[in-house]
Amino acid sequence: MEDREIMGVANKFRHHPPVGDQAAQYELLRAEGLDFAMVILGECPLSEERNIALRRLDEAVMFAIASIARHGEWEKEV
Repeated sequence: MEDREIMGVANKFRHHPPVGDQAAQYELLRAEGLDFAMVILGECPLSEERNIALRRLDEAVMFAIASIARHGEWEKEV
């Protein structure tokens, strides 16, 4: 194993406390995710596909937050 690979894996499993405005970014992503989840619940019939859509939305929000937590400050692309 290479040191870079070990460091990458270790970064995934350590605690990343919010710094700067990260907590606000997390809340924005969660709020937008909830809004879209409510659209899915309101517009899609109860089905396996709806359940999958909600699960994947949950995963998308989780990974978006993880990207901020794990990779810290960056130049926003506008």
